[in-house]
Formats: sequence, structure tokens, C-alpha cells
Amino acid sequence: MTFETNIRQKTFNNFTPVNYEDKSFLSIIYANVDSGLLNKKDELLLLINEKNPDLMLFNEILPKRKRSKKKLSSNDFKLDGYDFNISSTTEGRGVIIYFKTCICVQSVEFLNHDNFEESVWLNIKLKGTDNLLVGNVYRSPSSSKDNNILLNLMLQKAMDLNTSHVLIVGDFNYGSLNWELQQSTEAFDQCSSLFMEKVKDLFLYQHVMDYTRHRTGQSPSRLDLIFSNEANMVSELDYMPPLGASDHACLNFNFTCYTDFKKSDEPRPNFFKGNYADMRVDISETDWDSISANDLNTYWENFLSIINTMVNDHVPMIRPSRKAKKQTWLNSDAIAACTEKKRAYKKWKFCKNERNWQLYAESRNKA
Repeated sequence: MTFETNIRQKTFNNFTPVNYEDKSFLSIIYANVDSGLLNKKDELLLLINEKNPDLMLFNEILPKRKRSKKKLSSNDFKLDGYDFNISSTTEGRGVIIYFKTCICVQSVEFLNHDNFEESVWLNIKLKGTDNLLVGNVYRSPSSSKDNNILLNLMLQKAMDLNTSHVLIVGDFNYGSLNWELQQSTEAFDQCSSLFMEKVKDLFLYQHVMDYTRHRTGQSPSRLDLIFSNEANMVSELDYMPPLGASDHACLNFNFTCYTDFKKSDEPRPNFFKGNYADMRVDISETDWDSISANDLNTYWENFLSIINTMVNDHVPMIRPSRKAKKQTWLNSDAIAACTEKKRAYKKWKFCKNERNWQLYAESRNKA
């Protein structure tokens, strides 16, 4: 195995995932969490316990700077059982994709480094030769004309990859678009109209058919969108209550595809419990000159052999669980509070319609 292959596959401790199980869909949660994810982490953990999603995509995960002076790092966003790709922990509003550790994922670097602000892209290995391109996009309502053009160009680049499956979600902040008629209420040369034309040119299917943002004193709008490159790929779309005090609905849906999941009971090194003090002693006593070689691949194999031996000696193995750990605070009171929030949200959505409100009031009076 060459040096480049080892780096790409991250094959350490002779651990290479080989056992897989089939799954016919991915369970996905998407939301614009509005002004920070970390202050909503407890509610997010409860949602994970309830829905057990494979992917979670969130926008506006960073707090507004006037509200927080804390400097964040990637460690602040860690969740048990999930890895993640994040746009930035310091710049912009923040975009993130969480994915279960049992999913085979590659970052799509040329899209992640695109000039559009801001998005995150990754590629998921599916069954056989199929792949799923996943993009999470946040377009600010104050986005410049140039940035709007870059968004359309980025979507074109994504579709030019000719990936077998495509899923693009995000808060695009185009409230003037009518997706039933597939047209904009603005002039043909405006950014919303150009975006709609680009979506149609790329033959993307848009699956969100209800309002996703509700704020008191403002008309509801459909800003959060879900696109795929095939019809009927998105099913069981559920409009759930927002996370925390966000004014955007949380969207839960299934994406139809056959995946290869690494079995969660496959043993792997538990690096969090490694004996690194003894490992440092072994490293200091190693004769590194003895592994030198003229050929780079041979040198790498010799180096890897020593490192793997040390990992075997000082890092215990573990069989990780795919399901997130139940939180200690997840008691009957917490569950009841979240249940009441869902009930109130559904009642509020129902009663926004004046006729529905009259029917609801009449039923209350009869009771």
C-alpha cells in the first residue's frame, strides 16, 4: 500500500473498515438554528435521542458577535457518535454537517473552498459505485449581487460532478419564490428570478411545500429549501418545532438511497483512553535511524509499523455504539416539556388560519 493511499484511507493500527450493512434511506434533520447552536445543545441531544438521525445539517450555528465574545473552536461542536464538517468557527454565521461515524464520507474540497459565502459539502459512499453529494447552504438576506452570482455558479459546479445522488439543503432567503408555479414575483433580472432559472436549468427538484419561517408581526415565508436531482427521493418530510427560540422550523425527512454503513460493533482503537505517557517513553527510546530507506513508500511502511505497534500496546479497543448515549438530564420532566412545545407549535400553526381558530375556539367553548 502506497504512502498516498495510507494517508487517504487513514489506515492506522491495521484497522480498515470492511464489514458493512445495507440501509435503504438516510434519516436527516435540517434547521436554521438562528444565532447559535451551542445554547441549544441540550434540546438537540434530546432530538437525537428521539429521532436518531444519520445526518444533521444546521445553519447560523455561530452566535452574533454582539451577543458573545467567547472564541469558539471545533471541539465546542463535538457530539457523541457523530463527526462533522464545518465552514468556520470564527467567520460568518456558520454552516455545519454532522454525520454518523459509521458513514463513509469525503470532504468536497473544491466546493468547500468556493468563493460563495457560505456552504459545506461532502460526498457519501453509497451501495456499489453510487455516491451522494450533500451540500448545506446559507445565503444571507444581505448577500451582495456578486455573492448571488457565485451561488448559482457553485450549484452548477456541484451538478457538473455528475454524482449519482444529490441533496442540497439550506436557508436561501428567497421569500419571493413561488415553488408551485416555479416563478418569482420579482423582475426577470433580479437575483431570485435568476436563481429560479438556474434551479430549472439544473433539473433540481424542490421538496419543501410549506412555510418554514414564522415570526410574530411578519408574514410567514418559505426560506429553507430541500433540493434533489431526482423526484421522490425525499419522503416523510415533517415540519417540527424550531430548536430553542429560532423562528425557523426544524425539518426531518428521509432521503431514499442504499448505503453502506460500517457496523457499529466493529472494534476500533479508543484513543481517548490511550496510555500516552508510556507511549512517549517508547517513542523516545525508538531508534528512528533504523527505519530510514531511500524509497519513500518503504520509509512510510516502516514508520507506520512502529506507530501501529505502539497503538496496539498502549491504546485499548472498543466496540462503539451507533446510538447516542441517553443523557442523564433526560428525565420525565424534560420529555414532557419538549412534548408540550411540539403540541403548542402544532396548535399555533393550525390556528394561524382564521377559520381554524374559530373552530378551535368553538370546540373549547363546548368543552
